[in-house]
Amino acid sequence: GLVLKINPEFYRPAEVDLLVADFTKAREKLGWHPTIDFQTLVKRMLSTDCGLGYFTVNTFAGPMAIDMDDCWIRNHMSVGAMFEEDLIKNEISKLIKDAKYIVDVGANIGCHAISYANINKTAEIWAFEPQKTLFDILKFNVLNNGLEGRVHVCNTALGHLKGHITLASEDTQKFEGQGVNKGGLGFGEGGETIEVNTLDSFNLPGLDFIKIDVEGAEGLVLTGGVETIKKYKPIIFFEHNYQTINPDLVGLDHVPTPFEVLSKIGYKMFRYVKDDNYVTQIEEK
Repeated sequence: GLVLKINPEFYRPAEVDLLVADFTKAREKLGWHPTIDFQTLVKRMLSTDCGLGYFTVNTFAGPMAIDMDDCWIRNHMSVGAMFEEDLIKNEISKLIKDAKYIVDVGANIGCHAISYANINKTAEIWAFEPQKTLFDILKFNVLNNGLEGRVHVCNTALGHLKGHITLASEDTQKFEGQGVNKGGLGFGEGGETIEVNTLDSFNLPGLDFIKIDVEGAEGLVLTGGVETIKKYKPIIFFEHNYQTINPDLVGLDHVPTPFEVLSKIGYKMFRYVKDDNYVTQIEEK
């Protein structure tokens, strides 16, 4: 019969302290060097493990995990299109091509932030998303696309003051038999309690472009970022629709519109783009 012998030289040691990778030979013989450090490798491994339950689609900017309970995003992206892809490609891409620092307020799962990073290969981006479920997917998408070095994710809302507030109940954005439009949840009652910070408190190194999609809280975001905006004079792209915030919820007599806040600090011209979105910038004299 056949006798199989194993050379002991090739036994794998059972002691875990001996199972240490050493790329010395690969470096000396092949000139190979690792392209990521150990901590980044662990982050990506954990990210992949945590994302096994996500439904992922391939988009022009890379793979994107989506929340299948969010009918608004799901219905747009399940065919492989990035949410608001037309808006990003045909309008925003021209505004961010030379930007060094970008802020995405109301980042959801990262459709804008990851697209921006794909369009502008050197920009540094801060993405703010307060809802925990959406933030977890946002973080996964950033890691899965290898963008953790340039896209900084922040699990907080931005407003006029630091603190905590509740979102509206998901029932307010529920579509019968479809699911919930989670991106449509603004400040309100009956929903998740979230953290709120101000843009000014982040002391950004610069700001060239800011996108705001926060369901009626645009004026609050801008109020909490007035000093940053006055300092860097960024292009500002924002949604402003029918949604409003109850002033009592935020301790104010009146919640200002983005037009009110910006017109006081030098932004005079507002161009309507499409789908309730506007863009403004300070014209150079």
